Amino acid sequence: MTLTVDSAAVVARLNALASTQIPNAIKTGINTIATELVTHEREKMTAIFDRPKPFVVNGLVVLNRATATSLSAEIGFKESGGKRPVEKSLRPNTDHFPVNRDHKGSEGWLQAQGFLNADEWLVPSRTCPTDAYGNVSGTMMKKMLADIGMGTASRTAERYIFAQMHVPGGGGVKGIWWVKGGARRAATGRWKLYMVAVKKTPTYRKRFDFYGIARTYVSANATRCILSALPTT
Repeated sequence: MTLTVDSAAVVARLNALASTQIPNAIKTGINTIATELVTHEREKMTAIFDRPKPFVVNGLVVLNRATATSLSAEIGFKESGGKRPVEKSLRPNTDHFPVNRDHKGSEGWLQAQGFLNADEWLVPSRTCPTDAYGNVSGTMMKKMLADIGMGTASRTAERYIFAQMHVPGGGGVKGIWWVKGGARRAATGRWKLYMVAVKKTPTYRKRFDFYGIARTYVSANATRCILSALPTT
């Protein structure tokens, strides 16, 4: 039995694959894996961090998709209010180990007013109310600073005072205290410690290996995504 093959048709088909269909499959595969990677990285963020804010998690998107003339895609964090969420919220947890936290605006104000020393930071106490994501709300922080700025002039029933108080079984605890009864009843009112002044610099450690996660996922799935984009006939 003699078999013959239409070599011209085979060559034409291969040329067609090389010139259009393979580049198109690569482009489609890159875009597919970029979309999958965004989902994968979001899932990792949710698993690694304690209640990350939705604007941070959902801020990770495909910034640029592959085209016929540019076979590459880019994922990253979209602009939000003039700043990239990753630079504000995630950068210390992704790039370096360890990273010292800079003083926040509220701490800088307290230093300027003479309440905090240059080597002190504020951290929430266990009794400090937090939002759904475990953070002290901006509204509460503004209220604290406003009350502290007024000194004893405030006549509200509940207010915040910056002070160093002695607690049972320990020494003086310096920080922002909530006082039931206002400043006029500071000596007899009910106190709760909300923010503690500490001398140890708060540090961040690398927990979210953003780039490492991406390299591992792309290495394991790039071939699958590209081959699945090739025509089967």
